[in-house]
Amino acid sequence: MGFVVMFCLSWVTVSVLLILKPTITRTKLASLYFIVLIVNINVNWIVIEELKWIEVTENGLLYTGYLISRSILTPTLILLFVHLVSRNPIIGNTLVLLLLFAGILSLIASLASPLDITTFIKWNVVYHFVFYFCFLKELLCFSYAFYQSQMIGRVRIYDLMGEI
Repeated sequence: MGFVVMFCLSWVTVSVLLILKPTITRTKLASLYFIVLIVNINVNWIVIEELKWIEVTENGLLYTGYLISRSILTPTLILLFVHLVSRNPIIGNTLVLLLLFAGILSLIASLASPLDITTFIKWNVVYHFVFYFCFLKELLCFSYAFYQSQMIGRVRIYDLMGEI
């Protein structure tokens, strides 16, 4: 059951991301996806394998559900968050989306426990929420700063070329 739930959630999330009108190029979304994937895999590795705060099932099908959640569902939800924030970057909207997506990501991570995918040992849902809240906030700040630096560089190039 855990595999089916994670697969369906991933499928719906990827579909929604692909259906939305793109505000960010596919190349930027792909690079952001890989950055989020690397960070997510490393954090999960530290929490699960090194610190042993969460225990993952030994069942192959349930473990595949965990891998789908970690490698597809979480990064895709974060891309969806960045996409929605880039469509309407008002601070109030951004804060609401930040809280909403941190809650959704925490809910999905906590959903793995009743589905026997993971067992929390020295970890709980609040830690997931705090991690995702801080991670999404830092991702927003980093992407905004990167975007602003790219725009300033383009304006200077256009100024030097005399087009503006």
